[in-house]
Amino acid sequence: MPKAQRSIRHNHSYGKCPETCKLSRLRVEKEQLKKENEQFRQIFDAAVDEFNKLKRRIEQQKGELNCEKEANKDLEKRIRQLERELSNERGKANKFASMLFGLKSEKLKLSDIKVEDRNSIVVEEISESEITNAGEDESAGEKEKKTEAEKDNDTEKRKSGGQDGHKGNGRKIPKGLQIVDRIIRLPEGEVIHGIPAENWTEQNGMDEVSYTIRKKVEWYVERTIRRKYTPPANYAPGVPKIITAPMPAKLIQQGKYGVEVWIDILIDKYQQHIPIQRQIFDMQQHEVNMIPGTVFGGLKTIFGASL
Repeated sequence: MPKAQRSIRHNHSYGKCPETCKLSRLRVEKEQLKKENEQFRQIFDAAVDEFNKLKRRIEQQKGELNCEKEANKDLEKRIRQLERELSNERGKANKFASMLFGLKSEKLKLSDIKVEDRNSIVVEEISESEITNAGEDESAGEKEKKTEAEKDNDTEKRKSGGQDGHKGNGRKIPKGLQIVDRIIRLPEGEVIHGIPAENWTEQNGMDEVSYTIRKKVEWYVERTIRRKYTPPANYAPGVPKIITAPMPAKLIQQGKYGVEVWIDILIDKYQQHIPIQRQIFDMQQHEVNMIPGTVFGGLKTIFGASL
């Protein structure tokens, strides 16, 4: 072949090389774009799944929040209901406490009542001027007391209730009341320290005597005599040599007034509407030295024991 023709062919193949390279590069870029597109598609699908999960979680949280709001509303209603019930119960408790322990407007001082004879009672009337003068005297006396209290810094406030050094009312038994004996023996049929009660020997002159002021139709003093007993000759070791019949039950331990006294006080106060001060006055007419402190202290004890 001539040299001219070879040069022409050579130039023709050289002109086709750039187009082929471009196509190959485009194919490579296309494959890369497909791979990147597939990666983006996978990322997008994962993002969509995560978004759906978060959306479902938000919906769940909203549902739980609504449930909590409903429960909170129910609890608030319950709290308001309990507060109303508590307020009502406190009102009842305050009313009962005021009825039982509060001051009474019908209270009458015993110093204003004079007994001239057995069938006549005189109540001294106090005029308004006397009340005013008494109030002024009391206010002046209170001022003097306050001045003395301010000067004496070591003086302590007087506490309510019993005071040190005061002998108190004590357990004085009225002398003018009839005494009725109540003899307490060992209960029959019981076994005491392994020995039947019938086999214990009653001892004379060793009785333990206590007194309880009781009220039936009229006031009287019940003297409780508890017998003492010694065991039989062949008693087992460890058995006491002398025993005493048990003390009968009392509404107030170590109290000197019987249960019927307290029952009458409560009935007269809340059923008959007789103030405590009038009841005390009636008791003192029968030589029973009942005082307000004993009445209210006993009622507080009974109220506390009944809870």
